[in-house]
Amino acid sequence: MTLRTAVIGGGTVSENHLSGVDQNPKTDLVAVCDLDEETARAKATSYGIKAYFDVGELLESEQLD
Repeated sequence: MTLRTAVIGGGTVSENHLSGVDQNPKTDLVAVCDLDEETARAKATSYGIKAYFDVGELLESEQLD
């Protein structure tokens, strides 16, 4: 079983979270959310995941664990 996971915030520290979740075989990184659309899109493109700009929309759209 893998946990569907998203990271909220695309700042400098987010790279630690994104790469850690991405490398963990027990997690499935599905999205990143940041208020700055350019930042969210760049991080999402790097990891092949969805970009969100609103936490509410992320939580409504994704079935996260």
